[in-house]
Amino acid sequence: MGKYDDNGDQDEDIYDEEGSDKLLDDDEISPTEEGFMAGEKNPVNFGVCSHCGKPLTNDKEKVVEREIKGERHWFCSPECAERGLK
Repeated sequence: MGKYDDNGDQDEDIYDEEGSDKLLDDDEISPTEEGFMAGEKNPVNFGVCSHCGKPLTNDKEKVVEREIKGERHWFCSPECAERGLK
């Protein structure tokens, strides 16, 4: 049986993609928390985008890597990579 909130509504399953997306959209979890959960499900995860904080995919081909001041940083898109660190 699922868990229910104070209003009697069933809580979202934060461990599936739909549930975590809804919580992120409703500002109930931060992009960092979403990235942490993604890392938990996929331990080889790159973490979160160094610009916008969006969780990064495990697909190395889709992650943009840049070296900034001698340190490696990963971005979710070429646009975020161009904008740089937040």
